[in-house]
Amino acid sequence: WLRLATSNPFPADSVEAGDQVAVRVMRKPVAEDAISGLQTRAAGDEKVLLVGGDIWLVFSRERPSSRLLAAANHKRLGIGTSRNWNTVRKLAEMVAE
Repeated sequence: WLRLATSNPFPADSVEAGDQVAVRVMRKPVAEDAISGLQTRAAGDEKVLLVGGDIWLVFSRERPSSRLLAAANHKRLGIGTSRNWNTVRKLAEMVAE
């Protein structure tokens, strides 16, 4: 969790809306071409980056209608677990204590 917290590629977005920034922690690293597929589904205000084999996402404020959210699933990307920035930050703080 500490590694994830320090590798957040969207620090400004995380401060503004920590519940809109998420990381999908993968069991096996994701290939770069999978990210390209996600980017084609992202709305104009959404972002996708691959960092250390995990997928970082910034979701639209209109998250329930996000095509990106629907595309970031285990069938397309493999097994992983998703956590929003607020959770990652709190887990990192707990581990650091």
